[in-house]
Amino acid sequence: MILTDLEIVAGRVERLRESVKKPRPNRDEQLAELAAIEPLLERLEAGQTLAGLDFSDDQVKATNSFGLLTRKRRLALVNTADDESDPAKFQDPSLGVDIMAVPVGLELELSRMTPEEAREFRTEMDVGTFDRDKLIRQL
Repeated sequence: MILTDLEIVAGRVERLRESVKKPRPNRDEQLAELAAIEPLLERLEAGQTLAGLDFSDDQVKATNSFGLLTRKRRLALVNTADDESDPAKFQDPSLGVDIMAVPVGLELELSRMTPEEAREFRTEMDVGTFDRDKLIRQL
């Protein structure tokens, strides 16, 4: 993802650097855009993502159409054992990724049951419900 963003930003910086060498009516705007995205290029060249970086208004305006992948929020789903009771053990803030633990096999089996059977099974086995809406909200 870093390489993709690097290619996009580096291409734009290169075009801007060439363009500002020539006298143009919008040269000041191009210089401002160049000044806004050069720090992003440096960060990407250092192998760092743009996630968590506070973008200035000029940076947002300059990169709005780029669709930078490393700026997007990431979520990892961890398939746990059916009886896994502590999803917090999968959390690691140093990864920079939101992690959601889900017993996918159990959820698949429960989806094949009628709602009544699934509710009864969850009650008997003391299994919580998987909140699909929570997953969607995290994205």
